[in-house]
Amino acid sequence: MDMNIIMNDSHIVSMWQVEESVKTAVVPTFSFDSHQQAHAWVSEVLDRFRYFDKQRTKKEKVLIRAYITRYAAYSVSQLTRLVKEKKETGTLKYGKGKKKHQFKKIYTPEDARLLVLADNAYRRMSEDAMRAVFRDEYALYGKNEYERLSKISHGHFYRLRATDAYKENALTIGRTISVSRAIGIRKKPQPDGKPGYIRADTVHQGDLL
Repeated sequence: MDMNIIMNDSHIVSMWQVEESVKTAVVPTFSFDSHQQAHAWVSEVLDRFRYFDKQRTKKEKVLIRAYITRYAAYSVSQLTRLVKEKKETGTLKYGKGKKKHQFKKIYTPEDARLLVLADNAYRRMSEDAMRAVFRDEYALYGKNEYERLSKISHGHFYRLRATDAYKENALTIGRTISVSRAIGIRKKPQPDGKPGYIRADTVHQGDLL
């Protein structure tokens, strides 16, 4: 007998039948015409056995998941994702019919342009220093175009600096410039023949106190 038939398990309506189906040694290979059909079947099974009801025990949920994975070629992680999606949206869709969540774009190409102008002028200072500059431009000088940049996070600094709009106009692309100072350098005095040269040890003056 050809076991590759379209999935029709509407006669299985109780948890006892689910358990028996999971335990049986014979596993028919049901076929789905498309991913949409498979997703629809998973959604229908979750509804049929009231998977999300508060009365449903953990053991029963494990059986329902086992039943689904027995007849549909989904891994544990894939099924977990589908169950989560079903719980959050109330349905399961696949491909073009599925509405993908998109994060709102907070920063614009104009923000990238303003950032590159500031980085070029201030030699790409640290994020905290640049944020202070943008806050002054917005709060002190009333330049509304700097409002978003005045609240920019460290992560968005990196994102804007990685955009094409930034790279095309940046004079320096790389690490931020750190300020180095010669502190505590001890070397032989060079008086150049001039009298009255005094050597001051600014590091160890505290030893005399």
